[in-house]
Amino acid sequence: MMMKTKIAILLFLVFVLSSKSISYAEPVLDTDGEPLRPGIEYYAVTNGPSGGLSLSPPGSSQSCPYNVIIELTSQNYGHPVTFKSLEPSVTTIGTSVALNMVSVLDEDSNQCPDQSLAWKVSENPSTGKWDVTTGGTVGNPDASASQFQIVPLGARGSYAFTFCPPGCSCKLLSITSVAGDEEARLGVSTSGGGPTFTFKKADHIRIKQVA
Repeated sequence: MMMKTKIAILLFLVFVLSSKSISYAEPVLDTDGEPLRPGIEYYAVTNGPSGGLSLSPPGSSQSCPYNVIIELTSQNYGHPVTFKSLEPSVTTIGTSVALNMVSVLDEDSNQCPDQSLAWKVSENPSTGKWDVTTGGTVGNPDASASQFQIVPLGARGSYAFTFCPPGCSCKLLSITSVAGDEEARLGVSTSGGGPTFTFKKADHIRIKQVA
């Protein structure tokens, strides 16, 4: 009986400590200084001459899924993204917490309607590099190819993406440009460096553009 009581206490302590680590994770802030929230649309815009994250449309040399790319001009914010925590009770997005990333497309412009717009990492057979594409899984902690984190990097309010499959060390996401393509694909970094981003509320930007 005493052994069962001790085990119950230990399990309770593990639960409490893990809950606190999630609760006290440093929040990721948008450009208004507000914490990112699950399900809200944001533009992830690079800090530099490039633009935001986007999806490369399938064409003659590419079929579904989409590649996640970085727009080449700073004026182009690309497509919004949403962030889904693997902890259902989480109300804000924290740094270094397991997430699913999901790009947002209008239904009329989605050329891959039968596939998820969640991100995943998969090997590009033509280059041998590990690119970020759509077709990932949301809400499944066992779907290791779809698990990412947001980490602070550089100036305050500046962040990078990492690919963090369970049980493995996290890898920064970087630009993997393919010769002959006029796009900068997002993929797993082999050099240790990667672009940094700020997050702008999509609705906020749209209001400004209309005004």
